Amino acid sequence: MHRALQHQLDAEYRDARRLYSEEIAERGKNPDALNMLALVEWHLGNLDRAEQLITDAVRLAPGVPAIRANQNLLTCAFGLRKFKHAIFDPHSDVHPVDPGGRHLIHVCEIAGDPSGGTEHRAIELSHRLRAAADVVLWTQNPNLPPIFTSRNQVRVIDESRGIYPQGGTLFVCGSYIRMGAWFRQASFRRVIVLYNVVDPIGFSTLLEQVCLPGKPKVELLFASAWMKNVTGLPGSFEPSPIDTDLFGPGVPARVESARFVIGRLSRDDPVKFHPGAAGFFRALASQGCEVRLMGATPIMPGLGGARQIEVLPQNTVPAVDFLRSLDCFTYRTHPSWTEAWGRVVTEAMSVGIPVVAHADGGYAQIVRHGENGFLFHRDSQALELIAQLRRSPSLRKAIGTNARQTIVDLCGTNGFEQFARFYLQ
Repeated sequence: MHRALQHQLDAEYRDARRLYSEEIAERGKNPDALNMLALVEWHLGNLDRAEQLITDAVRLAPGVPAIRANQNLLTCAFGLRKFKHAIFDPHSDVHPVDPGGRHLIHVCEIAGDPSGGTEHRAIELSHRLRAAADVVLWTQNPNLPPIFTSRNQVRVIDESRGIYPQGGTLFVCGSYIRMGAWFRQASFRRVIVLYNVVDPIGFSTLLEQVCLPGKPKVELLFASAWMKNVTGLPGSFEPSPIDTDLFGPGVPARVESARFVIGRLSRDDPVKFHPGAAGFFRALASQGCEVRLMGATPIMPGLGGARQIEVLPQNTVPAVDFLRSLDCFTYRTHPSWTEAWGRVVTEAMSVGIPVVAHADGGYAQIVRHGENGFLFHRDSQALELIAQLRRSPSLRKAIGTNARQTIVDLCGTNGFEQFARFYLQ
């Protein structure tokens, strides 16, 4: 069980499945093994198998809170399929007749977190679409930070005054958004929803609000292929668009310098950090690396005041400037938080620095190990990969160049055009 759990935490899901299955075969139906195996099968996209396993676990141990909590999570994950009748299937459904003229697209909404990937996704997408459509950004937060309002006109939803999205296409940019009563009154030709946070409970709540009689079938976008796989619902993957001109390489790498700077950035949120993160960064510092961390205040107590580790609160400097100060970027989150996509990883790739990232994240679908980045399962693997990059400036340059080209091909003006066309149907 211990080995299986370790494999699971390290995102080695097939190894974990094998060991949990062996445990059950040798010792009979163990509720703990059934419970954990259910989560593994869900992560692998085997929804029916996961449902049976968690049902057996609850039957054997009905009073165990952890098993009940997982049952609640998985029940909502399985329950997403009940909305299938109200979800647009691109293989069989057709869009309402286009009335012609210039498209109107409502992007709802900007919640207001300056470090939020969803907010920056919404803004960048609106910029991409404005050449071909009238795009309106919406928020329910009347006190947005200037980072959102200085360059963008964002309208505030006010149901009491009848100010809310109406007509055209509604794009709900984020599965954690909650719709007000205005949605029942409004009329749209198309309704599009992005599933971008691994939260089937919250996503189920949102679908309850938008899958209504008399409304268009809801078209789903998924932040990654994995997110689509674990829902059992039709829809399409769409990457979070990045301004590849803004997130471009800085000054040439210090090829002949002995200095090697590794870092990461995120929100100042504990779920963004693996439990062993502080020890991992201490190990890098002890090996002579300079470590820069922005948004890492939750792990500061464990860093022990190491002189070679610099910690900055989130948003201290612009993300692109921070990334350009690094020779390598590394990323791993808490096992309870799987990144649906991981925009910050793709921003680092766009800047042209090599990425060493944990294999458990939506971004993994575009990282070709050893070609445009590296994926690891255990911290020991990451330390060795980073050591290789530190020893070889030429390897860093090759990986970084390939990484940037990957993001340009996916998110650059030409690469993203196929995704932009989706909104203009």
